[in-house]
Formats: sequence, C-alpha cells, structure tokens
Amino acid sequence: MIELLVVMLILSVLAVLVLSSIDTVNQIARSKDAGRITNVLQLGRGLSAYYVARNGQFPAQNNLWISTLKNSKEIANIPENPSYSLLGGGFPGCGTSANEDDWCYATSGSAAVTFAPLNAKMNNDKCSGMGGQAYTVYATRAGRSGIMCAPPQADETGQNFIE
Repeated sequence: MIELLVVMLILSVLAVLVLSSIDTVNQIARSKDAGRITNVLQLGRGLSAYYVARNGQFPAQNNLWISTLKNSKEIANIPENPSYSLLGGGFPGCGTSANEDDWCYATSGSAAVTFAPLNAKMNNDKCSGMGGQAYTVYATRAGRSGIMCAPPQADETGQNFIE
C-alpha cells in the first residue's frame, strides 16, 4: 500500500513538472509575440512617417525596406529578428511580400502594410477556423495595427482585423 502511494506521489510530481514546463514555453512565446506586436507598430509608424516626409512615397518593396527607414531616420533602430524556432514550425514566410530579417512588408504605392506571423498558441487559437496562423499587422490605410488570420494585402483597411 505504501509503495502505491509513493508511486502516485512520484507520478504527481512528474505531471506538475511537465505541465509547468509546457506553460513556460507558451509564456515565452507570448512574450516574443508581444515584442513582435510592438515592433510591427514601430515599423508601421516609421512607414507612415516616411510616406509623409517623401511626399506620398513608400520605400521600395524589397529586402532593404527596414534599412531604408533607418537610414532616413524614420526609425531609430532596426528591430531584432523575431525568431520563430521556439514552438517549432519555423518562420512561415511573407508570401509575395518583401522580407527583411523576417519582418514582412507590402506596398501598393498609395498604402502599405508591415506584418509578422505570431507564434503563441493563444494568438493562433483565435484563427483556428481560418487557417490557424495569426499575424500582427500595421496597415497605413487604417492608421493602426491589429491581428489578422491571413497575410494582409498592401491596401488593407483594417476591416479584417480580428482584434
């Protein structure tokens, strides 16, 4: 009888350790997503400032668009790479949009978006019926950021934001 109680105690301790480690991974993913959301907002505001300062022109849609914002002093620092290895799957890509250091960008000439895929289960669960991948997006046409369940188009108005 004592042996059974000892085994149950050991299994309980192991279960607590496993559950707490899973939560730690998701906590780290949520923290990284918060950084991604903040950085996309910073990049989006830099795009809007660039557009105003350059009489209605956005940076070229290429893999140096963030460097262009930095060199024109519209942003102070180039954001750190968002790092997608934590929960597996890696970086899902930018589709047809420009990619500089895993930050995505698209422009139609009169509007632009910058976005990054989110990694935390909590964020991707919001898109479970719509493809399962959440993105943090800044849309210059909307003048704000939000979360979407698909890569945005350059002329996104914010109507597709789920949050």
